[in-house]
Amino acid sequence: SVRDRKGETTTMEVDVPAWIPSGFILDSITVSELQSPDRVEVRTYYTWDDFLITIVYSKYIESNFDTVTTFEKDSDAVEKYNVEGIVHYLFKNIDKQVAVWNQGNVECVISGNISYSDLKKMIDSIYDGG
Repeated sequence: SVRDRKGETTTMEVDVPAWIPSGFILDSITVSELQSPDRVEVRTYYTWDDFLITIVYSKYIESNFDTVTTFEKDSDAVEKYNVEGIVHYLFKNIDKQVAVWNQGNVECVISGNISYSDLKKMIDSIYDGG
């Protein structure tokens, strides 16, 4: 739960990966209240040597939520990866694998210097517990 500038509490309940690739350790978690559009963002960083995995959950305060984030990607096609009826959009940007999906009014992103199979395994672990 996060208390915003108006003193109102925002709660974010999301499913998170139960599995993180071997070698990565939790580095930090940040919680921010952002504007344009109004949202609360939770960022989790995992590191291993010079490698980084970032997991971002952005809860949009507006009741008429629609994904508003624009993502940069390479020229490769975007894959739709359906797990438990939720479409996850998988793509590559430079040297990072990226997955984007929604859980209700929360936009979810995993991005990192990981293999495509590890990205899918992280997604699968959200729904099967690892």
